[in-house]
Amino acid sequence: MLPSVANQDNVAAAAGDPPASANLKSDVSVQPDGTTEKQPKIYHVGSGVTAPQAQRTPEPEFNDEARDARIEGLLVLNVVIDEHGNVGRVKILTPIGMGLDDNAVTAVKAWRFKPALRNGEPVAVEMQIELGLSLHLDERQQEP
Repeated sequence: MLPSVANQDNVAAAAGDPPASANLKSDVSVQPDGTTEKQPKIYHVGSGVTAPQAQRTPEPEFNDEARDARIEGLLVLNVVIDEHGNVGRVKILTPIGMGLDDNAVTAVKAWRFKPALRNGEPVAVEMQIELGLSLHLDERQQEP
């Protein structure tokens, strides 16, 4: 399964907000001891920033509790994919429950991407990923 990616510039434009790509995340973080540490800028896809390309996307596992309750649905995650194509921060925007959220986060953190590019250089991007979790797909994985 390849992720569905929501282009945040289109979402922002529909809401009447300025494009998300115009707003970069801060590149300095303050440490608990008061010192500052330079962080890589995090961009959004669009306005010269290409989307990362999924290369490895292992499926989340269904646990027995969710399978027995026949829970399935659409899980929406906000993720940061770093300049090396690794998934960093993962935030659940639309949970499903029954342990599937944690399983999905674990699986997504193992995903690997060809990094996003800005002016030909790899950059970190923040984006949304939608995962459709279906018992039908899970049952096919369970067959010998």
